[in-house]
Amino acid sequence: MSQQNILFAGSSLFSLRPLEAVMGLGFKSVSVLTQPKKKQGRGLEQKVNPLMGLALDMGLEVLSYESLKKQNIEQDIVSLSPNVLLTVSYGQIIPKEVLNLFSHDTLNIHPSLLPLWRGASPIQSAILNGDKTTGVSIMKMTPSLDEGPVFLSKRLDIDNKDNSKTLTEKLSILAATILTTSLGKILEGKLKANDQNHNEATVSEKIKKQDGKISWQKGAKTIDQQIRAYNPWPVAFTHIDGRYLRIWEAEVSIDKKTYNEPGVVIHCDENGMLVSTGEGNLLIKTVQLEGKKTIGAGDFGKGFSVLNKTLS
Repeated sequence: MSQQNILFAGSSLFSLRPLEAVMGLGFKSVSVLTQPKKKQGRGLEQKVNPLMGLALDMGLEVLSYESLKKQNIEQDIVSLSPNVLLTVSYGQIIPKEVLNLFSHDTLNIHPSLLPLWRGASPIQSAILNGDKTTGVSIMKMTPSLDEGPVFLSKRLDIDNKDNSKTLTEKLSILAATILTTSLGKILEGKLKANDQNHNEATVSEKIKKQDGKISWQKGAKTIDQQIRAYNPWPVAFTHIDGRYLRIWEAEVSIDKKTYNEPGVVIHCDENGMLVSTGEGNLLIKTVQLEGKKTIGAGDFGKGFSVLNKTLS
C-alpha cells in the first residue's frame, strides 16, 4: 500500500474511525472527498460535517462538491493520481465516470449486513425494525446502490438501549477494525468478493423530519424504537397543548396494563412521564419543549401540569 494513493469519501459520524484506521495503513497519500458545509441551527451558520472537521485537523487535502456531475471534478480527482477509492457513508451516489478514474479498486464500507438494509438509513432502519443484530460489510462498488459483491461482513449485537448515535459509534469502531485487518488483503487480491443474494435484499429509505412524528396508537415497543432510531436526528416528536415537544429518551414500561386512551399521561414522577399507547405504556425520560433546553421528563411534567393531558 506504500505505493498507492487512496481517496476516502465520507461525511458522517460513522466515517471517523475508518479514516483514522486508513491513516495508519501506510498509503502513499490519503485525500478526503466529503460533503460541503451546510447551514445549520437557528442562526443558519455554515458548519462542517464530522469527517471534514477531522480531515482538516489532520491536515489532509479535502475535496467537497454539491454534485459529482460538475465538469471540473474528474480533473481534480485525476490530479491526485488515485489508485483506490473507499467510500464510508459519503451521502451521494458515485457516478460511473468517477469510479472509472481509479486504477486499482473502488470499495464501500456499509453499516449493515448486506443485502439487508441497503440505502440511505441502514442504522436507523435496523433500530426501527427491532433487529437484534446488525453489522458492517465491505463491498466492491458498482453503479447500483449497495448491490456490489461483498468481501466480508462482521456482526454486532444491538443493545435495547442503543440509539442511532451510540450504534453508529459502535459500528464505526467495528468498521475501523475490519479495515485494519482486511483492507490490505483485499487490495492484494487475497480476499475474494461474493455476490449478494438480491432476493433477500431490504432497502432503507431517506429519512424526513416528519418521520419523527409519534402515533400513540402504535405500541410502546414500536414507539420506543422510533425514539431511539431518530436520536439524534430528526428526533421523535409529539404535541402537548398544541406545542411542539421533542422526545429524546424513553423506555417501555414494565407495567403493561391499559389505563386510558393512547397518548394520555397517566402518571408523572421523578422517573419521568408515563404515557398510555396502543399497546402497553411508555415511560418518557427526556424531553425538549419548543424553544427550550432539554430537560428530564419528570421535571418537565411538574412544571407543565401534564397529568391526564393527551399528547397528539
